[in-house]
Amino acid sequence: MTTSIKDAKNHFHREHTIQGDVKVVPRFYLKNLRRHRRLWIYLPPDYHSHKKHYPVLYMQDGQNLFDHFSSYCGEWGMDKTLDHLFYQKELPGMIVVGIDNGDDYRVEEYCPWAYHHGTKKGEGAGDYYLKDLLEEVKPFIDHHFRTIPEDTGIGGSSLGGFLALYAAFRYPHIFRRVLAMSPAIWFAGDLVEFANKTVKHPWRIYMDVGTNESKNFQIRRRYREAAVKMQRTLKKMAVPSQLIIEKGAIHHESAWARRLPYALLWAYNHSL
Repeated sequence: MTTSIKDAKNHFHREHTIQGDVKVVPRFYLKNLRRHRRLWIYLPPDYHSHKKHYPVLYMQDGQNLFDHFSSYCGEWGMDKTLDHLFYQKELPGMIVVGIDNGDDYRVEEYCPWAYHHGTKKGEGAGDYYLKDLLEEVKPFIDHHFRTIPEDTGIGGSSLGGFLALYAAFRYPHIFRRVLAMSPAIWFAGDLVEFANKTVKHPWRIYMDVGTNESKNFQIRRRYREAAVKMQRTLKKMAVPSQLIIEKGAIHHESAWARRLPYALLWAYNHSL
């Protein structure tokens, strides 16, 4: 069966907030997880007027990136930000692929290790999810669009940011740039020790965290302390990295949307 690619504006017959050139694959099969998932594919403004190839950034929680209608708690405005940076000539064109989270499977799929937090407990299926990204999603994107396969990034927020960091050190020869917004590094396992054991490193790693990530003081402290510890380790490893700590920022799409322009510029504009 051939997987179809549709224009996102035509796919949704309700009010939406998409402004950029965003395509959608309604049901893409992930064979390792044995589940279907929607893909969002943002193309830069000059994609159809040139024949050049573009870097690709894979993002988790795809339903929150481009369209307020599809989001469950707000959108990042990824297409609007990328179009703006492109037209201001601050950032070259790039392709962004958003992969919807699995709702009830989100924690399981974004966590590579066993976890036990409150009522959430499981073995973690992060490695299966990443295998699907590498063996199914990425080949599909590379086949249908003009990509630069060696310039592949990965990003996300919260557990999606945790997974992005893990992926970069699990597959550093593939994921060269990382955007980890408010990463839940503390949630399971020892990601810092895992990073320490890697030989090859990504090109650039961007992280950020707010000082008010949770109403729970202990969890709020864990977010910040884990990010600071990771940043110190990356510096010792000589990995080009950046950690932004935003005073008063909460754990929400509005905060990640606000920090997105700088994150993209730092990860993809080497003059910063």
